[in-house]
Amino acid sequence: MTQEAVAWEAGISQGSVSHYEQGKIEIPLGVLIGLCKVLQVSPLIIVPGLLEQGPDLEADSEARAS
Repeated sequence: MTQEAVAWEAGISQGSVSHYEQGKIEIPLGVLIGLCKVLQVSPLIIVPGLLEQGPDLEADSEARAS
């Protein structure tokens, strides 16, 4: 599938798809969901480090408990 086809299906510009693919700009959550639907893949395929990039929830929980 071409960038142009993906962009059209996801309702975004081809330039945006190119920038996301090259890592020039971050993918907004809504766009990520749309791309996943178009490509029929998990967000973890598009953003492999997604789980590692989130906040440290365990440390945050411990700080609030203190």
